[in-house]
Amino acid sequence: MEPEKTNTPTLAEFQAVLSQARYTIEDLDTLKGVLGDAFVLYDTVTGSRRLSELLALVEKKANPEIFSLIIFDLARFLRPRLQKAVAEILELQHEHTATLADSFAPVLERRLAAVQAMKQRVRELWAAAGITDTAGVQVVEAEICRQIRGDASAIGRVENGDLSDVDRLFHERLSAPKGLVQ
Repeated sequence: MEPEKTNTPTLAEFQAVLSQARYTIEDLDTLKGVLGDAFVLYDTVTGSRRLSELLALVEKKANPEIFSLIIFDLARFLRPRLQKAVAEILELQHEHTATLADSFAPVLERRLAAVQAMKQRVRELWAAAGITDTAGVQVVEAEICRQIRGDASAIGRVENGDLSDVDRLFHERLSAPKGLVQ
């Protein structure tokens, strides 16, 4: 009987991979960087990260001209797929306009109420701070709304009546060196 073979690589096999592979990995920091990049790629492929995070990493590390080529290639790749998806959505929308409107109405109502609550809270904080600049409050409202829209969990909190993110962002802007309106 043959002894059972294990799949445990030897140190020599690891060294061969690190020194003879497509890219040479000369030290532990390089290996950590390569593995970190690979994990971002795998997380993207498995859906636990958004493609935009991978693209941000590529943008940070790639030559700007190469990144531009990547973006153009991605645009060519996405164009027909986006056209098909939009056509399918429009076809569904045409066939089921009333159903779609009914299904989105509660979400839109909640979102509209959240935006109104955010604006009202900014105006309350603005008045409490003793600021009378009416044009400035609109700029601050817009900036705080933009920041909160970019954070799904913050949107959820605001929709549930928790305006602590609005308060925090307002006070951060108030204490910023240039003040609220920058």
